[in-house]
Amino acid sequence: MRGFTLIEFLVVVVILGIILGIGFSLFSKLRPDFNLSSASQNLISDLNWAKSLSVEEQVEYGVKFFIEENKYQIIKYNDISQVISEKNLIENISFEKIEGFSDNELRFNPYGTVRENGIITLINNRNNKTKTIEVRPSGFVKI
Repeated sequence: MRGFTLIEFLVVVVILGIILGIGFSLFSKLRPDFNLSSASQNLISDLNWAKSLSVEEQVEYGVKFFIEENKYQIIKYNDISQVISEKNLIENISFEKIEGFSDNELRFNPYGTVRENGIITLINNRNNKTKTIEVRPSGFVKI
């Protein structure tokens, strides 16, 4: 007869269960790091989006940070300021500090440069790891 016995099948199932258990354990330990990286990449994307909108439309755009609420807004500065988008940080991620920007506000002029350079530091509240995002006078944004 060709095929597997019940014992062979159960051994394979047990081995797969052990491998999945180890993988799940490793993934849950790495998840906070993934969340911090994801939040910082999302913020960088939004900063670059605001910069590109300011160059494209030749109008100032900016990002206003609300540290206590763990959120930020993308704002168009025209005759009347207009909130374009509002984003909340990922769960367990918060702003640790924001330095260099007046009133926690970063503004891009129509050339894509910024009024004030500075840094934004995000922290993962679960493992206290941080990521620092630097905004240079040229408008260049990097981790």
